[in-house]
Amino acid sequence: RAPTMAFDVSGDPGDDRVRVICRVRPRSAREVGDAQYNETLEVEHHESSIRVTKNAWDFPESFVFDAVLPTESSQRRVYDSVCSPVVEQVLAGKNGAVIAYGQTGTGKTYSLLRVGEKPGCSDRGVVVRAFEEIFAHASADGARVDTKVVITYVQIHNEEVYDLLSSDDETGGGTAGRNGGDGGTTTPLRLPQRGGE
Repeated sequence: RAPTMAFDVSGDPGDDRVRVICRVRPRSAREVGDAQYNETLEVEHHESSIRVTKNAWDFPESFVFDAVLPTESSQRRVYDSVCSPVVEQVLAGKNGAVIAYGQTGTGKTYSLLRVGEKPGCSDRGVVVRAFEEIFAHASADGARVDTKVVITYVQIHNEEVYDLLSSDDETGGGTAGRNGGDGGTTTPLRLPQRGGE
């Protein structure tokens, strides 16, 4: 139930440590109606911790993060907490990364990629909001600054790295890739060999 989002810089200048922020999705209608899910997880966002009360060992276990967002957190709050500090540092010339981690169905795609029903809607994901902020900044700079934006969007699944933006399949298999479909390839990336190759 808890996708974890990490980013590699904080809003503090000179602080480039990896920070881990946990967003817990609300329970689904099925989970609310199922007694098995009752009182499984306690979110203490003020203490930046999550307490798992039901597990295979039958004793509660707590996990502490840099921050835990309340289950009712808006996409805007997620962006402001997780992604905005990274975008600010990127606009200042540093590299940055936002990573979403979690089981299938925990809300990673919603948190990252949700486009929404219409432009400007409130449930846009952090990637969409980051694009908006980066391109607004580049547009404001106008002709006086030459801006180059390079974006990498990958998925790591079963120890394979997939380029989700590429429309080229180096293996000759077209764009079907791992998932099939018409856009982009999800064929594993071939990482360069070390030793000058």
